[in-house]
Amino acid sequence: MSVYYFFIDDNIWFLRDIARERPSSLFDHAYLAFLKSLHDKYGMKVQLNVFFETHPLSDPLGEKGSFNLSEMPDCYKEEWKANSRWLRLAFHAKAEFPDYPFINVTYDEMKDAFTRVRDEVYRFAGEDTFSYSQMVAHWNCVSYEGCIALADVGVQCLNATHGRVLPFDDDLSGLSDAHRDRLFQNRTESASWVYHHLSPDVNMLRLKGYNHISDEAYTDQMDTIKYYTDEKTGLKFKSTVKFVLDRLQPEKIAALITQDLDKEYIGFGTHEQYFYPKYRSYQPNYTKKIETAVRIVSENGFKSVFYDEIL
Repeated sequence: MSVYYFFIDDNIWFLRDIARERPSSLFDHAYLAFLKSLHDKYGMKVQLNVFFETHPLSDPLGEKGSFNLSEMPDCYKEEWKANSRWLRLAFHAKAEFPDYPFINVTYDEMKDAFTRVRDEVYRFAGEDTFSYSQMVAHWNCVSYEGCIALADVGVQCLNATHGRVLPFDDDLSGLSDAHRDRLFQNRTESASWVYHHLSPDVNMLRLKGYNHISDEAYTDQMDTIKYYTDEKTGLKFKSTVKFVLDRLQPEKIAALITQDLDKEYIGFGTHEQYFYPKYRSYQPNYTKKIETAVRIVSENGFKSVFYDEIL
């Protein structure tokens, strides 16, 4: 059977809305209502990767929008639990900034960040709603100590990067100062360095962490449910998606998915913030992009899964 996996990163604003507005149901919120409509129509499952708190730099509400998960009420807990068969929450990061937050994270820092989010989700949404089976770290790269910590708290599979790693003495002077600074902020661990991220939606240099797999390992798992098992940490590393929906137009999304309909596995993701009209980079066709992807895979016999169903 062919399967697909769908996640949304950077979630926090819809939780703030629910906490402040207290609707009768979770699905009175437009964001969750849209996702539920896709579940009802296509059987879609989705993992929402959440921040612990908002950040004023990207928040349309600025400092007035300050919110963290401890403020989320538990009055919707039974509704979360009742829908956990298709709607789950998972750890992503403390907040949207800084970039590359886990590039040289210590064991204790990683464990504390993860358990802080996990414990709040347990409190307001129940244990069944929280996902350990697959984790997408903010900006993807995680230090070796961070990977050990994630394995110890129960994470099974960590999203992996792949691509050509540049030589350590490579000339990076062609990069803009801003991009070079962005790449190197917080980078101290020897396992981290610059790699070339090349995919249908991205062509740029980025930083890798310990969870970077070789081209051979990527080729072996590409378009399948297979993964790479890291012997030192016990974690499974998998490049979860080929592309991110918010970086492409619906026509390109349709073309990319259609060309992979003979594959065993298709993965795609997006980000929460582009749903909101007040966000500076709002995408009016945000919902069309998601439904385009979900509709095509569903109409072609793909089953929507969480990673605990395929690991």
